[in-house]
Amino acid sequence: MSNKVVRVVAIVLAVLMAGGVFAAALQVFAVSPDAVVIAAAATGQRSYWPVLVALIAAVVLIALCVIIPKVSKKK
Repeated sequence: MSNKVVRVVAIVLAVLMAGGVFAAALQVFAVSPDAVVIAAAATGQRSYWPVLVALIAAVVLIALCVIIPKVSKKK
């Protein structure tokens, strides 16, 4: 019985997380590229550090998801 509850909760949380990612992606792609360029040009400066931080975080996360299972794998 306990295993079923854990699985149901895990599935519900996974669906909620996927919904959140989907909603964020819709918001990002809903903005016109021209509006983003105009907003960036209005400040007079371009900031690439958020993109770099997100890229590094994604690479580290993917690497951890690949490396940790291989290291912790029982032989």
